[in-house]
Amino acid sequence: MNIHFLSINPLTNIPSLRFVIDLFIQKNWKITISEVHLKSVNSYLKNRDLNIKNIAEFNDYNEYKKGLKKITFTKYLKTIKWLLFSKEDIIYTNDYQVVFLKLLINTKARLIYHQFELIDINYLGNFSKLMFRYVLKNANKINLCIFPEKNRAEYFISKSILPSSKSIIIPNTCSVVNHTEEINKTVIDFIPDDYFKILHVGSVGADGHFFTTFLNATNKFTANDKTAFIFIGRKTKEIDDFLSQNNFSNVHFIETIPHEELLKIYPKIDLGIILYKGTNLNFEFCAPNKLYEFWSNGIPVLAHQLKGLIPLFTTDFLGELTDFNDEEKIVLSITKLKNLPKENKLTLTNYFKKNLDVEIYISLLEKHIYKLQ
Repeated sequence: MNIHFLSINPLTNIPSLRFVIDLFIQKNWKITISEVHLKSVNSYLKNRDLNIKNIAEFNDYNEYKKGLKKITFTKYLKTIKWLLFSKEDIIYTNDYQVVFLKLLINTKARLIYHQFELIDINYLGNFSKLMFRYVLKNANKINLCIFPEKNRAEYFISKSILPSSKSIIIPNTCSVVNHTEEINKTVIDFIPDDYFKILHVGSVGADGHFFTTFLNATNKFTANDKTAFIFIGRKTKEIDDFLSQNNFSNVHFIETIPHEELLKIYPKIDLGIILYKGTNLNFEFCAPNKLYEFWSNGIPVLAHQLKGLIPLFTTDFLGELTDFNDEEKIVLSITKLKNLPKENKLTLTNYFKKNLDVEIYISLLEKHIYKLQ
């Protein structure tokens, strides 16, 4: 079987996608990947039996952001060309734009649409709205749609003519990592071992995140509390300005690091943070891969009471949802989670293996792939 992973955006930077690609490699299927590639994100696909046809390549996200406009015409032209002359059995994409083009010009290959990010049509430009509306009106022609959570599937189905039988749920999850090798040097080694380490991973934006209230809450913890707040990823200029005007002595910012390096840090972390604010449907119904990565490493999570998260926090050892508009409630939740018993880590990883491990869902995808043959 021939499968073409096709995206006009970065695709292989999505951590959970590597498990899907691994499934296809194990089946000895011929795999082609075409994307806007970011070199600095990870190296999971190096030395793999893959056919790489990148639309463009950038060293990191900042370089990509600056050069994005220059490749707009090229990425659509190459995508149209590949779709017109495609001999692949399956086109696998995370972009509604690629779905739109596939439905317009290619009737041969079957189509899998893996919607990692919820699309809110109210935030799209005029031409993008036209494309997405066409996708919704012709969604029954998509062979399989994959959504990371049930609420996102229900939302898409309610707006389209996609039959529910053509959709499956695969959370943005992962597998438990067995840390058998000794972890040597990491970027957080400057923080003393006896500190309670709280981690946020990913970009932080002033509008879409509870950044101000959370940062103000960190100042409630003094040096005697031995608590460190770590942020790994990009931050906006607004946040740089906010930091320059305030003093947060126990808060540490680290630039984006490759995903492989991030995995070495997780064993040293005591609590994970998700700062999403429900400013749009994508954030309100969030399904972040970092939530599952924290849990797979036995790390409880603290987040706001978002509609996408409420159904997932079923037991106390997973962490807590609180009101991130209230600094005092943030402090109370952190203090409570600092006192979880040490065996909580093992309880959490065992729960993850039984209920959330990606292998549970990958086997479901495999069954649906065979139905498309």
